[in-house]
Amino acid sequence: MAKAIQDPILRQIKSGIEAKIPADMKRDYLAVVTAGLKLMYSDETHHFMQEFLDGVKAKGEDPKAIAQGIVKLATVIQNESKRPEIIPAIFPAALVLMCYALEDLEKAHGVDFSKEQVSEITKLVMFQLMKVYKIDPKQIHQAVQTGVPKPGQEPVAQEPAAPTAPPGGGLLAQAEV
Repeated sequence: MAKAIQDPILRQIKSGIEAKIPADMKRDYLAVVTAGLKLMYSDETHHFMQEFLDGVKAKGEDPKAIAQGIVKLATVIQNESKRPEIIPAIFPAALVLMCYALEDLEKAHGVDFSKEQVSEITKLVMFQLMKVYKIDPKQIHQAVQTGVPKPGQEPVAQEPAAPTAPPGGGLLAQAEV
């Protein structure tokens, strides 16, 4: 399985993300990260990760290619989980999985990512995830402006609830913590 992140920039990103995970999202977040790490590092699937990283290196560490790989990993995990309610946890988990992938690129191929490059890749991951899940940046801005309602408070405007998939199934069920 994955080792602790050594790169100080990537370690700081991971720590910052984990410090801000709300308690009610922690379980889903950990399940997504665990499933992602299992896909990235298990004996059965690690060769796919190596092929991906080799391809990224061959393309000159293209930030878009890196972001696309992380987004593909995150969406596979979410699709396999059959649990649409984990989508909010996918965003921070994808960024942590990105940190592991970037560190692997650094170690395996001698790439040294600057803060600016990591920032660009992070933005691309977030943008592509928002596109995949059809989240308009205006929705995020509105949520930030109105805030999250406190327990017992009514939300300002609520979308109809999305249908939920049956619990369990896929990688996430195996990765439950």
